[in-house]
Amino acid sequence: MMMGDFVLLEKEVMPVEKILMEQGIEVTALHNYIMEENPKVMYLHVAGHDDPVTLAQKMKHVLALTGTPLTSAPPDKSPSIFNWSKIEGIMGRKGEKKGKVFQFSIPRPE
Repeated sequence: MMMGDFVLLEKEVMPVEKILMEQGIEVTALHNYIMEENPKVMYLHVAGHDDPVTLAQKMKHVLALTGTPLTSAPPDKSPSIFNWSKIEGIMGRKGEKKGKVFQFSIPRPE
């Protein structure tokens, strides 16, 4: 089983949903977090049942319909003027700078 989510522009939702359904991938939720943002960003949650290789091929096909880059951007090596170690201290774990985003991945114990 595969579960995941797509972060999509509003205009990408319908074409992505259509292909997901055609490929037997279940759309489990669609929502946004911020009201009146521009452009509107939607979060589409999915679940699929197939072997991992087939699921990966399906996901790559779906991602090709979006503006999501399928290759890695070069890391942003510019120094940050913000002291992120303070945030890491509050969170109790290390974060990772990805471009202009400072990211934490915090798995649940289950």
